[in-house]
Amino acid sequence: HAFHHTDDVTCMAYHRAKEGGDVMSVCATGEVGRNPKICIWSLGEGLPLQKTLRGFHTKGISRIAFSEDGTKVAAIGCDDNHSLSIYDWRQNKLLHSAETEKLLVLCLAFNENEGNAGKEHTWFVTAGKKHIKFWSKKGRGITGRRGTWNDGKNRKLSSSAFITCAVFLKSNPDTVIASTHTGILCSWSSKERKRTWDSSGNKNWNH
Repeated sequence: HAFHHTDDVTCMAYHRAKEGGDVMSVCATGEVGRNPKICIWSLGEGLPLQKTLRGFHTKGISRIAFSEDGTKVAAIGCDDNHSLSIYDWRQNKLLHSAETEKLLVLCLAFNENEGNAGKEHTWFVTAGKKHIKFWSKKGRGITGRRGTWNDGKNRKLSSSAFITCAVFLKSNPDTVIASTHTGILCSWSSKERKRTWDSSGNKNWNH
């Protein structure tokens, strides 16, 4: 079914959740190209194409993720500003857009406690080379704020550190766990955007 794409597929995201009495399983894929598109697939019999989203990104799409309820899909572009888009994919409607960072962006993750993602709660994070950014809703738009490298103990992550993946804890939606390219695990408080712990001081941790 890759024939719906006109260039190389570069990223993929999966979502499975109950919708009414049924289980909904969908997949989103992104591609490179001058006018790249996002394809939303139903994972039922025959893998039918549900929606095609395009018109915002240029050069390509590097990262993609579903919101916790599955109604929205976010993507990071391959342009110089690693632009962010958030779509209501069922309505084929661009809800939000923003420039994330000129530095390389390697991960995108939504908060599983999305229902409380207001002024005091982070809706999603983006992260990558030498940065992590916490995004929240502000009025009708979104705003992103950088997290600090400091952990409160005068220790800092290396200035050359890459954050390669990040997730929100289900048990504590205000805590983000991230991993660097050297294998160090870190945690951030998404409310204060402060790093609270890392595994570099754990002698039993191998990295």
